Amino acid sequence: MQTRFSLEKGYIVKSKRGGGGFIRIQKIDLPKQRNLHRVVMQFIGEEATQEQSYGIVQRLYDERLITNREKQMLKAAMSRDVLDVDVSYKNKIRANLLSAMLAAILGKDL
Repeated sequence: MQTRFSLEKGYIVKSKRGGGGFIRIQKIDLPKQRNLHRVVMQFIGEEATQEQSYGIVQRLYDERLITNREKQMLKAAMSRDVLDVDVSYKNKIRANLLSAMLAAILGKDL
């Protein structure tokens, strides 16, 4: 459940175990365009796995903030196969690339 309803896909999962326990899945609304870039950069952080990057890109597409073509280009650039560097650097480079590309798409200066 945590992979399907992850933060980068736009969900917060809360659960309580025991008698009368519950699982609550809440969808996070993206802010208006003005604050969007800042919020997305917070989700990305200093490092991003391929799965996290794909989740963020898919969410932006689902919210109609990027086009299908932009989605495909971003996913191609975030692929493990493209980032042919030492594993210890991949996630940092991926986060930097994703941040820079989304800044350009969303019209914000870095």
